[in-house]
Amino acid sequence: MKTSAVILFMLYFLLAGCTVYMPQPVPICLMSARNQVQLSGGFTIIPGIAGSAAYSPVNHLAVQVYGFAAPDQIHNYQAATGYYWNKGADLNLEVYGGLAGGEGKLINTAIPASYKGNYRLYFAQFNLGQQNQGKKHIDYGFGLKTGLFDAHTTDDGFYERNAPNPVQSRHQYILLEPAAFFRTGSEKFKTGFQLNGASLINAGSKQNQIPYHTVTLGITLNYFFSTGKISR
Repeated sequence: MKTSAVILFMLYFLLAGCTVYMPQPVPICLMSARNQVQLSGGFTIIPGIAGSAAYSPVNHLAVQVYGFAAPDQIHNYQAATGYYWNKGADLNLEVYGGLAGGEGKLINTAIPASYKGNYRLYFAQFNLGQQNQGKKHIDYGFGLKTGLFDAHTTDDGFYERNAPNPVQSRHQYILLEPAAFFRTGSEKFKTGFQLNGASLINAGSKQNQIPYHTVTLGITLNYFFSTGKISR
């Protein structure tokens, strides 16, 4: 009976949105041409919805914005700009830099108590992949995001139950967030899956680890169009 309860708790924690941070399935763009536009929308298995837009105003330069929301639990936004190039055989390489931010919280209604945090992430991201392979126009690739994760948290009786007032803390970590994706469909409209992981590595030896999810699966709808030629 106890084992079953533990398993159910672990499954609930994995699928529920209550946490300070979860890896974000930001679409890996694989841009390849001036005036190319990519629009994406979808949802995550950890319940939430996401949207993204990317645009290349000139050859080799791209910008991307992204947002995610899980009602009353987790919110995330991101903006990035980067450089891309195409190495032939539809092989794309990208390097991005940007700023992300958001918030999340945990609530224990039985006590009652809460633990919430807001954060900023200063990051670089490296992407590699191929587009429009075969008759099904398959896209696939990999990415790695890394940077400084700076969080401020407020514990109102969730962990620090004996504290007379809410306990406020600052936490800094090095974030490592790998991703892998697969898209298929027509040349312009595709459905896809993206799997992201996350690891927050303590930047200070005395700080506690904030609660976060380590894996996210995203399901997306993607629309592409371009009036430019592929940039080599």
